[in-house]
Amino acid sequence: MYKLELDQRLSMWRSFRDSLKKDPDPLASINQFWSKVPTIPYNHRIERYNPNALPCPWEVIADNVYDDFTIALMIAYTIKLMPSFAETPIEIRTMVDSIHSRLYNLVIVEQSVLNFSSELVISEQNIPESFSLENTLYIPRPR
Repeated sequence: MYKLELDQRLSMWRSFRDSLKKDPDPLASINQFWSKVPTIPYNHRIERYNPNALPCPWEVIADNVYDDFTIALMIAYTIKLMPSFAETPIEIRTMVDSIHSRLYNLVIVEQSVLNFSSELVISEQNIPESFSLENTLYIPRPR
């Protein structure tokens, strides 16, 4: 998807979202879909701590530059665009793992955690105790 032209990337994302209507585990599928994105260490184009400056999903796909936060944002937007989750609160919690000195951008929806592992959606109760909260963003339905 990520090497395609913009119109093709948008179409592919739309087709993926349409496929979620019949998916028995859409959160796991969304987590896996976005975990395959090629990433850079840090996307300087996104003001991750300013909710009013966040790009809409179509801008992210047009820009086609992804880091861990941008992936979390696209996971959240993909969920928010599903009719069954349109009114569900979704947040991105930026957390620091004090043991491994690593930053995580976790997507929390109905006590499920995405973007922790590409293979798993975990329960909020299973966030490691070594994680400390740095920031929380509440994700609105994309405009």
